[in-house]
Amino acid sequence: HYAALSLSSPDVNFSDITPSVFWLGNLSDGSGFATATARYEITDDLSTSLQYRFNYGAEGAEYSPRGDSHSITLSLDFFGSF
Repeated sequence: HYAALSLSSPDVNFSDITPSVFWLGNLSDGSGFATATARYEITDDLSTSLQYRFNYGAEGAEYSPRGDSHSITLSLDFFGSF
């Protein structure tokens, strides 16, 4: 069994920044992960985002094969056709 939660609020205070959080948990083994992301739309064709991810649970569980872990990802996304 699993549970999930996703929240997002586009264009906070008309600033082109979209914060979001996501959580997914495996209710059987107690593992899961949570992410917090801030996305900034630079232009209609270009955006960047910064994401923090925390995986938790016992070592060897579905979402925590090596135990608790943290990661940060910086992305640059291009949109359109080439």
